[in-house]
Formats: sequence, C-alpha cells, structure tokens
Amino acid sequence: MTWTIGIYLFDGVEVLDFAGPFEVFSTAARVHGRQEPPSPPPFVVVTVGHGPGPIVARGGLRVQPAFGFEDHPELDVVIIPGGAIDAELERPEFEAWLRRVGSSATITASVCTGAFLLGQAGLLDGKRATTHWEDLEELRKDREELAKDREELRKDRAERQEDRRELQRDKAERRQDVRELQRDRRENRRDVRQDRHDR
Repeated sequence: MTWTIGIYLFDGVEVLDFAGPFEVFSTAARVHGRQEPPSPPPFVVVTVGHGPGPIVARGGLRVQPAFGFEDHPELDVVIIPGGAIDAELERPEFEAWLRRVGSSATITASVCTGAFLLGQAGLLDGKRATTHWEDLEELRKDREELAKDREELRKDRAERQEDRRELQRDKAERRQDVRELQRDRRENRRDVRQDRHDR
C-alpha cells in the first residue's frame, strides 16, 4: 500500500518544518525502491498550496506547490508546518480545506506552530498537543478560548435547532387545524345538503 503524504505550503512557512518531513518520506520511498524494486513505494509526497502561484518561505526561498486545494490527490497523511501563521489563521478557505482533509486522512499532524492551525480548525479538540516551547503558553490559552467559543457555538446551534423544531411543530399544528377546518366545512355542507333533501 502506498500512502500519499500531503504537506501544506504557505507564505512564511519555516523551511525546515516542511523540508524535513518531505526529505524523510521521500528518502524512505527511494530506499525502499532500491531494496525492493518490483513493489510500489510506501510513500508518495506531494505539496499543497492555497493558490496557483509559488509561495515564499522564511528566508526568501520560493517554492511552487504541486497542487491546490481542489486538485490534489486523496491524502492519507496531512502535515501542517509552522512558521509565520497569522495570514493562514485569517484564511477561511484554508480552515475549510483543513477540516475537510483532516476528517478523511488517517493521520493529521503539525510541526511547531502548525499546531495553532490545527487547533483553530478544531482538529485538536479532545486531544493532547504540543508546539515549540516558546509558544506553549499561547497555545494553551488559544485552546481554552477556542473551546469556549465552540461551546457557545454549539449552544447557539442547539437553540437554533430547537427553534426550527418548534417552528415545525407549529406548522404541523396549523396544518392539523386547517385539515380539521376543512373537515368541519365538508360536514357542514353535507348537513346542509341533507337538510335540503329532507325538506
């Protein structure tokens, strides 16, 4: 079985954070190919970016991601590197993509401050997580705030669902009232016809 490893690249990404995993998995596949040439590689490594153009990593290194959000192959492993992540935290299409691939991938992992991106997408809920030691306290606070925000969001959704159920009950009651009114009218018309016939 070949696992497809997807590494996300973005402007300001730390070079070591994406190049290290890329080198580990691609080298493992290359060594496997030399040792067992007829068998398929254990890993295929791809890079994914949010747009069609190159990204500029920390230090000015320009890298062209192989795929975008919509055209990459199915990912078995998703790796989110760290770096200058502020812009990614404000990119809703990235968060939506991360939630989508994170829910279907076998493994979703982060390097360094990439943990903040996983946390914002809700992929750390109920899990233990770590990051660079200098950012541990901030990660802890962020997760507490996100947990509160999500709890409020869950309550709001529950209230909206209850409101919708109440509305559906009201509609059902109104439909029942209409059916009863129509039945009463039919019975009245039938009584009128019967009275005319009797006379």
